[in-house]
Amino acid sequence: MAVLSIIESENNTMQQAKELNPVPTGNSSALVVGDQVIAIGNPYGLASTMTTGIVSQVGRLVPAPGVGFSVPDVIQTDAAINPGNSGGPLLNLRGEVVGINFAALQQGLGFAIPINLIQKVVPVLVEKGNYTHPYLGFSGTTLTSDLAATIENIPPGVKGVYVNTLVEGGPADKAGLEGLTVDQYCRKHGGDVIVGVDGDNIREFEQLVSYLEANTVPGDNVVLDVVRNGTDVELNAIMGERPSPSFTRVANQTEFT
Repeated sequence: MAVLSIIESENNTMQQAKELNPVPTGNSSALVVGDQVIAIGNPYGLASTMTTGIVSQVGRLVPAPGVGFSVPDVIQTDAAINPGNSGGPLLNLRGEVVGINFAALQQGLGFAIPINLIQKVVPVLVEKGNYTHPYLGFSGTTLTSDLAATIENIPPGVKGVYVNTLVEGGPADKAGLEGLTVDQYCRKHGGDVIVGVDGDNIREFEQLVSYLEANTVPGDNVVLDVVRNGTDVELNAIMGERPSPSFTRVANQTEFT
């Protein structure tokens, strides 16, 4: 009798599973600041908790602890996200998944990985067991007017990604990208400023990393438009494979890509 009860219970469970429908996915690239979103998860073990908020910003670059690189194109939201929310969906008002919650720095400052990136990475993980991120091999930062004022040979009004240091033998190094130099008088002389990639204008470091992650894989050729000592230069780079997590960032104001 007990065996029959177990079999019947398993049959009911299987029948219920067949009736499950996947949650529809949305287009995270279509999100704009101010869009309303819903986070669902189990914060502090409180199952099926729903919180609401707005998209505070898109395209954030959030450091991944212990990895040495950052998660690109992250969605920032003020919907309450706490320990236990990680892995839960971030939904738009149509009930479509636009991200997967993964971190919160403090109240009102939560982050979700965009669903478009997840849909690119997960099938490869399922098939191969790992995913290799594209890599250029340089550290840089967004060129601000304050930063430009401290460096020689940076023309006024240039906006883009300032190249600080290069990884020797890396894709950026092989492509001929040039980084910061310091003379015997401790004056900084500017390296290249990346102002475009594959014809798209680049103004921030986060924008460059997000573009490369979304549109390239190791082995792809990318065209970098750079400003070097006031002259426009075009460089071709072959994307490499991101090194192991033992590779570390260099400074608080620089990031590697």
